[in-house]
Amino acid sequence: MEAKRIQADLLAVVHNIHDKFPNVKMIYLSNRIYAGYAVSALNPEPHAYETGFAVKWLIADQIAGNAGIELRSPKGAVRAPWLAWGPDIWADGMKARKDGLFYTKEDSGSGWEPIREQELRKKWSIS
Repeated sequence: MEAKRIQADLLAVVHNIHDKFPNVKMIYLSNRIYAGYAVSALNPEPHAYETGFAVKWLIADQIAGNAGIELRSPKGAVRAPWLAWGPDIWADGMKARKDGLFYTKEDSGSGWEPIREQELRKKWSIS
């Protein structure tokens, strides 16, 4: 399943951050934006949608105290700071979410990031 691979990749990123920056105490994780307008096949839907599951499962693993991601380890060194939810920025293209977030083809220059990034950041309190 693609989301499980993304989860493993995120875990590797968390470990790298912890190892290279040992004073980091917290990491906010977020899914990525809608990729339905992407012009390349690198990360199309449902890959972008599934990043939300990867984030959810990684945080759930930390809450459950699973090895390699736990905050306190009676068996050895801690390998991760506290993980928290960042903003949920995925929306199904023109189909608006309940909070009104949607993306048009014009919003996405390359299909990877919104052209109106500053406007979206302000509107959805993403910093």
